[in-house]
Amino acid sequence: MITLVTSYKLAPASEPFKSFNFKIMMKFFKIITIVLFFFTLIIIPLYFYFNKMNVSLVNQEKYFREFDISFSGIVKEKIHISNGAGIVTLDVSTSDTDTYDVRNEYKSYLCIIQDKKAEVIMNRLFLIRINDSLVIDSNEKKIKLYRDGLIEECWGFQLPVNSTFFYTFVRWKHKL
Repeated sequence: MITLVTSYKLAPASEPFKSFNFKIMMKFFKIITIVLFFFTLIIIPLYFYFNKMNVSLVNQEKYFREFDISFSGIVKEKIHISNGAGIVTLDVSTSDTDTYDVRNEYKSYLCIIQDKKAEVIMNRLFLIRINDSLVIDSNEKKIKLYRDGLIEECWGFQLPVNSTFFYTFVRWKHKL
């Protein structure tokens, strides 16, 4: 059976929106806007930081591909700069070259050699003692640490930090 509706009452135009609270909605949008703003403030610097690190790593790889100097010497001094990294001064006993100084070409570098002395910038400063022997071998791309004629440690080439801030301190501490 079909019934026909002949009368119905229309609701006033404002009635469907009575349960919708604009104040709560505006607070919600303000909170979302603030969260997105701070999220953006964090993400943008992180993007540039990691992008700079990638460029730094590419430059480091290029530096070590071109690094073609092998030398060895006796540790005479250690200068701690930060977080176990610093400068090790060597009296050079054998070397492929008499002079090696790339401070003007690279912001970060492994070593400087002048007048039978070398300053090597490296991590693991805590492992090294005065009168230990260090061998920097560019063919194997390794640094070897000898103590009392026996090999103590061996690790691959690595710049201590990819930080301009760190190398600013290194430049102040160089004696060569």
